[in-house]
Amino acid sequence: LATGSTDAEEALAKRKDVAAAKARLSIAEKVKSESWADYTPTLSGQFQPFYQNPSTLMSPETGWQALLVLNFPLFEGGLRRGQAHERAALVSQARAQYEAITRQTRSDIRLAVESMRLAEQALSSATRAASLAREALSLSTLAYQAGATTNIEVIDAERSALDADTTVVVAEDGLRQARLDLLAAAGQFP
Repeated sequence: LATGSTDAEEALAKRKDVAAAKARLSIAEKVKSESWADYTPTLSGQFQPFYQNPSTLMSPETGWQALLVLNFPLFEGGLRRGQAHERAALVSQARAQYEAITRQTRSDIRLAVESMRLAEQALSSATRAASLAREALSLSTLAYQAGATTNIEVIDAERSALDADTTVVVAEDGLRQARLDLLAAAGQFP
C-alpha cells in the first residue's frame, strides 16, 4: 500500500467501521429530511363484518361497519419541533463520528506506513551489523589461529555475531508486524 491519497481513499472504502459510520450518517440525514411527514394528517380505516343470530329489529343477522378517521393534530405541545431538533442533533453526531473515524483511519494508515518504513530501515541496519559481526568473527578466528589473540576474543566475537543474528530475526519480526498493522489499518485484514 502506497501513501498516495487514492490509496488512502481506497482503504477508507474497505474499512467496515468507516462504512458503518457513513451508513449511520446517511440514515440520520434521510430521517431528518423526512421530518415533513410529522406535519401530514393521518387517515386510518377499520372494517368490521358481523353476524348475529337471532337478529333483532335494530341489528340485522349479517352486515358490516366501516370507519374512516382523519386525524390532524392542531396542538401537540412542541413535540414535532422537538423531534426535528433531535433529528438534527443526531445528524450532527453521526457526521462528527464519521469525520472522527475517517481522520483516525487516515492517521492509522500514515502511522503504519511510517512504522513499516522504519522497520525496513531497522532490518537493513541489523543485516549490515550481522554481516560485519560475522566478518569480525572470521577475522578474530584468523588472528587466534595465527596466535595473535586469545580464545576470549573469539568467544566475544561469536557472542557478538549471535547477538547480531538475533537482532536480525527481531527486526524481521518487527517488519512483519508493521506490515500486518498496515493491512489492518487499510481494512485488508480482519
